[in-house]
Amino acid sequence: MAYVTTPSQAEERLTSFADTWRFPEFEKLDSDQDVAGTPFYDEPGDRWCLLAEITDVSLCFASASLPATARVLDTSKLKIGHTIALLYPHQHDFLDGTQGVRVEDVITCRVFPVKLAGLFRINSDLCAYTGPLGTLKKCHSCGKEDPSVVKCGRCGLYYYCNKDCQTLEWNQKGHKEACRALKDPNLRALFKITVGEGEHRFQFPR
Repeated sequence: MAYVTTPSQAEERLTSFADTWRFPEFEKLDSDQDVAGTPFYDEPGDRWCLLAEITDVSLCFASASLPATARVLDTSKLKIGHTIALLYPHQHDFLDGTQGVRVEDVITCRVFPVKLAGLFRINSDLCAYTGPLGTLKKCHSCGKEDPSVVKCGRCGLYYYCNKDCQTLEWNQKGHKEACRALKDPNLRALFKITVGEGEHRFQFPR
């Protein structure tokens, strides 16, 4: 468990995974076929990401379709119960009659070693307790509102009013798992998918 540090001078509002525009369900995705109707996402600056829990690891990514600059997907993380994030996906009708998402470039994919429900819980906690400078923060452990709360020195995103609350949260309330997941810069970037929206296309940093 890391020591706590004081809050930084500026923080950006995080994006909630409950935002169904930026984190839609599969049924809300546009088709990649020519179909009648107005596309759900039709502006160049639109940003969206499909989050899904892996229930079958029989996934295949054809290396022949990848550009030379594409990063290789870490297949060791493709495990049942982990969450996969797909940027800018569309529904695709496969030749065997099934529907899914066709991935042509793994640079748009990242896998996080946490269940989907756990990922939503982490995001919900952060959105509830993290905000712009000047807003009153709450301790993630006891819920007390206190202007003197300090950040977890490891992830820098969770707040605590004292070391006792931090220890309790770490040992009994699940922050150990959340802190480990938040070490991934791709997950941290996904929490801020709206930052710079309209200026450039969001990509995973690593």
